[in-house]
Amino acid sequence: MVPSLTPNQYVELVLTVQQVPRQFGTRVREVGTRQFTVARPECAGEPVPVDTQRVELNMAWRGVTWVLYCPVTGVTPERVYLAFPPAEGVERVQRRRDLRVVFRTPVNYEVVGEHDSGPTGQGLLHDLSGGGCLLVLDEELAVGTLIRVHVGVGGPTALEVVGKVVRSAAVTPKDGTWLFGLEFVKIPERDRERIIKFVFAKHLDEVRRLR
Repeated sequence: MVPSLTPNQYVELVLTVQQVPRQFGTRVREVGTRQFTVARPECAGEPVPVDTQRVELNMAWRGVTWVLYCPVTGVTPERVYLAFPPAEGVERVQRRRDLRVVFRTPVNYEVVGEHDSGPTGQGLLHDLSGGGCLLVLDEELAVGTLIRVHVGVGGPTALEVVGKVVRSAAVTPKDGTWLFGLEFVKIPERDRERIIKFVFAKHLDEVRRLR
């Protein structure tokens, strides 16, 4: 099975720069029956060399991370032409509705009320996906509560995302520590895509580390 590609879809190519493999985000441009093209990645304002007969392409499709080893059929200053790989050139890395990675880091949050946000507190982010996160807090909240979380996922500023508590569990009841599953709501697509890119990159780094 080969994942479906669509124009403007975000993917990542693994290309070698100064003998070091690096991931470069890019976009699918045209999709045919046997091959497709992606925008040629740049590094320091120059097109990245594509001097191999096959490249590794990483993508998310239907909640799964896929790795495609695509034959290179052509290269121009603006495009990389790739053939769809045979079945043995496709690997499925993970299957779930939203790709999720462990990402433990302190975060600031506010409980969102009908009119104004509640007092600011600090919690611990446990894991992250494009659809939500797990959050450890020192207060008990009801299912359905809205929380605004400030998440640093690369870039100059943290993202402010609003999540709804969809499940909760006491971690250490005596200490009043609770684990909450949040589903993101009211999130702009550009912010969701930024989170997905961040999660995707962290997951691929972990996969390569374990290989």
